[in-house]
Amino acid sequence: MLLDYPALIAEQKVWVAEQGSDVVGVLVQYETDDGFYIDTVAALPRMHGRGVGRALLTFAETTARARGHDALYLCTNSKMTENQVLYPRIGYVEYDRRPQGGYDRVFYRKHL
Repeated sequence: MLLDYPALIAEQKVWVAEQGSDVVGVLVQYETDDGFYIDTVAALPRMHGRGVGRALLTFAETTARARGHDALYLCTNSKMTENQVLYPRIGYVEYDRRPQGGYDRVFYRKHL
């Protein structure tokens, strides 16, 4: 929520999903010392359940593979219980829980 989006866009780390001329989803992804990281994946509320988020995650997986990674990782706030149901269902495995940036985070990794 506190990301410097102009900088991330300039660094080509931000991708969007469009429907017509509307932006309906966003993905922020980049490489870190720990591997290929999905920082943000989000879809407009009216687009929930329509595959926008899943398409963005699939794009991230394709990008990670293309950059030579055999896995990618992400985290979610521990209060976002719907994510904690979704991520394991689509192949992510929880590997850590810890505070980060003032939030309790749940970390997931997916092997490709």
